[in-house]
Amino acid sequence: MIKPPVRHATSGGLIGLLLTILVCQMLALTILLLASPVLAHEGHDHVEPTEVNGNPPTVVLDDSREQAYFTDLPVVDQHGRTHQFYSDLLRDRLVLIHFIYTDCTDFCPAMTAKLAALRPLLDEKVVFISISTNPTTDTPEVLQAFAERHGADDDQDWLFLTGDENDIQDISQRLGQVSEDYWEHSTLLIAGNVPARAWTRIPPQSPLPAIAMKLSALAEHGGGQLGAR
Repeated sequence: MIKPPVRHATSGGLIGLLLTILVCQMLALTILLLASPVLAHEGHDHVEPTEVNGNPPTVVLDDSREQAYFTDLPVVDQHGRTHQFYSDLLRDRLVLIHFIYTDCTDFCPAMTAKLAALRPLLDEKVVFISISTNPTTDTPEVLQAFAERHGADDDQDWLFLTGDENDIQDISQRLGQVSEDYWEHSTLLIAGNVPARAWTRIPPQSPLPAIAMKLSALAEHGGGQLGAR
C-alpha cells in the first residue's frame, strides 16, 4: 500500500505519481460497476433511462477477484433458503437482476409483472434475481406474497432476495445501486453471462422481444461456459 509522503509534499513527481495511481484505481472501479448511477424517483417518479446501444459490453475481471468483487455474502430467498450470493446464484449462470421493494405501488409491481410475461419468450435458461432494497421490511414471507401477487410464485428460477441490511446494501452498491434510500433504486435491468464476464444494462421500457433478444445475445457470447443448473 502506498502511503502519503510525510515530507517533500511539494514534489511534483511524487504527487503526479500518486494522482496517476488514484485515477487508475477510480477507472478500474468504474469499469467493474455493472449498472449506471441510481435513477432517483421521489414519490416513485421514475426517470426513464437512456437506451443502451450496441452489443453487450464485456466486463473483464481477473478470475481471482470476481468472487471477491460480487461478494459471497449470505442472502435469503422468498422460500427462506440461504445462499452465498456469487457461488450459489451467479457462478456459471445467465442472470437478469433488478431491484424492488414490496411497498412500491408503481414501478416495482409493473416491472415484476413484465418479467413474468417475458419468461415464455426465452429460449435460454435465465435466472431472474429480484433484490429488495428494503430488507428490514421485506422478509421471505413478504417477498413470497409479493411474488404470488405478480405471477412469479411458480418459477423455480426466479429468486426474490433479502438478508442482513448491511449485506444487501453492500451487494447492491457493487451492482450500481448507490443510494442508501431504499425507494431511490435503479430501474435498469442488469443482465449478465457470468462465466463469459459479459454484462449489459437494459432499459425497463424496452419491449419484451427486445429484452429476449439481448438475453439471447448474451447467452451466445463467447468466453465462458454456462452451467446446466
